[in-house]
Amino acid sequence: MKSYRYYQDLLAYLSNFIPMPDKFADLLYPYLTEPITYNCDHLVFKPEEVADMAYWLIKGYIRTYTEYKPEEDRELWKQVTEDISLPQKIFLLEDSYMRKQPAGCFMEITKGSTVIGLSYSSYALLAAEVPEIANLALQIISAGRTDQQIKNNICKMPGAKSYAAFLDHYSEDVESFIYQMHIASCLGTTAVNLCRIRKNGGYGDDHLRK
Repeated sequence: MKSYRYYQDLLAYLSNFIPMPDKFADLLYPYLTEPITYNCDHLVFKPEEVADMAYWLIKGYIRTYTEYKPEEDRELWKQVTEDISLPQKIFLLEDSYMRKQPAGCFMEITKGSTVIGLSYSSYALLAAEVPEIANLALQIISAGRTDQQIKNNICKMPGAKSYAAFLDHYSEDVESFIYQMHIASCLGTTAVNLCRIRKNGGYGDDHLRK
């Protein structure tokens, strides 16, 4: 049975955008998935596949990334983190989820994360019953674009300032879910340089994902 506590948290988040009809709360609940906690990194989809799910992050993070083969080692793939979800917000790939365009990246739910999902087909059925949800979706997407711009600005800062701003934006909890090498690539630096920044800044390592 889905947890009403998590459900109420989601409703409180949605209520910050636009007023919704009284019936919305009762109609939304059946369309949501059960809360799922992942015991390992879970690959949701690969490039050229279509995103069918929007996620409410109860705990943890979602990461999107691309892969490439570096010139110095054409046998191994390396990852570049494109985006990291923010806690207690809805995460979706706009073009793929809303417009059914093939994704241009991999998407994974990180180990230890707990999520609730809303499939696109469920979204469409709910929109037929509550037309206001289309406007709500636009508001959520707009907020996501604003968050993305903040992240882009963080990545333009010099090394130590960028890392401090990143932790402030995401909360330090992000480091227990996402490997340092993936955080480094998100910030546009190397794992070695990020390690140096952390050491010079006196950041502790006990909570880091190993």
